[in-house]
Amino acid sequence: MGLANEISDFICRTHADDLPSTVIDNTKDRILDFLGIALSGCSRNIHVPILKAFNPCTGPEATTVIGQMEKLRWSEAAFVNSSMCSPDMTDGARTAGLHPGVVVIPAAMAAAEFAGRTKAVHGRDLIVAVALGYEVMVRIGRAMFPSTVRKGFHITSVVGALASTTAVGKIMELNATEMSHALAIAGTWSSGLLAALRAPEPFAQVQIGRICEAGITSVKLAQQGIVGMDTILENGFLPAFCDEDRTDSIIEDLGQDFMLSQTYIKLHAGCRHMHAPMDAVAYIVKENSIALDEIEKIIVKTYSLAIDSGIEDPKTADEAKYNMPFGIAVLLVYADAFVDRFSMRNLREERIRQLMGKITIEHDPKLDKEYPAKRGTKVKIRTTGGQEFFHSLDLAKGEPELPLSEDEINNKFIRFTSPILGSQRRGKILDFIYTIDSREDLVPLFSWIGSTNKQFNDQTPLE
Repeated sequence: MGLANEISDFICRTHADDLPSTVIDNTKDRILDFLGIALSGCSRNIHVPILKAFNPCTGPEATTVIGQMEKLRWSEAAFVNSSMCSPDMTDGARTAGLHPGVVVIPAAMAAAEFAGRTKAVHGRDLIVAVALGYEVMVRIGRAMFPSTVRKGFHITSVVGALASTTAVGKIMELNATEMSHALAIAGTWSSGLLAALRAPEPFAQVQIGRICEAGITSVKLAQQGIVGMDTILENGFLPAFCDEDRTDSIIEDLGQDFMLSQTYIKLHAGCRHMHAPMDAVAYIVKENSIALDEIEKIIVKTYSLAIDSGIEDPKTADEAKYNMPFGIAVLLVYADAFVDRFSMRNLREERIRQLMGKITIEHDPKLDKEYPAKRGTKVKIRTTGGQEFFHSLDLAKGEPELPLSEDEINNKFIRFTSPILGSQRRGKILDFIYTIDSREDLVPLFSWIGSTNKQFNDQTPLE
């Protein structure tokens, strides 16, 4: 039996009742996190060039585009909704080096809205589709990481088509044979380059959105009888994208330990490799009540990939997302490092430039040995008064070992959506997501997230 068949059998036999309550709760958190990030991106109009590439749809395939009155075909809506998200702010899996939510959730939501016109699609159907999409994406990504990244591929985009296909196929109730064919089709379309992340937005979002869309197309082709090769993953996909054969790990303990709960939610924007140093510096400053003008020197030790991934002298806001001194300085100055802090204005800000000049990044070979199980850092701060303070971390906040609290997740959503949502509409969405597993109809959610910017206010009627 080919790997695609084994995965498809698992997908088709798994139902919402099979998910532990913790996985259901964690899935809600990640749907909310995706919506907050997408709405934030919508308020900044980063998706507009992609949106303009498609024609509005009023027919049976018309599906919600977040923050827009006009609708698109469901595959195109998934593409655009994915493209609203800054890759540096989306959730991730450190053992797989990828970001599942930006691919899986918009595909699953588009499929749920489309399918809901002809059948009942409950909240639990969306929950299990998202959880299974994460399962496939993280398991396959884990078997390929870091080899695929070292080859220059963007592993989110490479594995994402298989994950979006999983989520969409589950919503559309494919049988095991159809699901296997859909996965095989998706495996032949996977692509994406790591270098794309260094370009201005939304260049990187194009390859991610395309992979999100590919899941819908793969399912539609399988429904029309396109037959795939059930061994395409082990005989083509995996050898092409990575050097190590860890195929067995993909199906090991399948269904016993759900991968979604092993993913993280970001508290900061910017490259994930920056976040543990940012947390460690902020901890020292807060715990010791150090004023910023008292800082003489900050020395950060980290692992080699964190250094290799960085941009030493950022010239643009997008490049600043890969500069650790900038991320640290922004967090110290503003007490947060959300996506809007990574701006040209702050890149030129004198206080931030001065702090950046006091920060030195050093390689620690010992931390390499622990990567990727740990993404550790060791930090020393020396003050102008001659005091020295130390702190080390194995992981950044938001990892499953150090999860964000419900308040932190909610506050992130509120912070991201304040420019575009009124408090009443925002409260409705929060309540809906946290009770989504008991909802028999997803229509209200789509009506609340699909409006023009001007209609996002407290006066807009909430049906």
